[in-house]
Amino acid sequence: MARIPESDYGNSPYKKIIGNNPAIHEKWVSLEEEFFRHPTLGSKLLEQVRRVSAWGQECEY
Repeated sequence: MARIPESDYGNSPYKKIIGNNPAIHEKWVSLEEEFFRHPTLGSKLLEQVRRVSAWGQECEY
């Protein structure tokens, strides 16, 4: 399996990979912040979204 090098951007393995494209990283962080600023989905659903996203990216956290 090919490995994508981690960038200097981000504070998690997933974000460090996204950080290879700073424009995408910036938008991703903005989307994440928006979810938590307006928690209309509820904390349990947000956690489930995070887990599914991590699983889809084969992250182990």
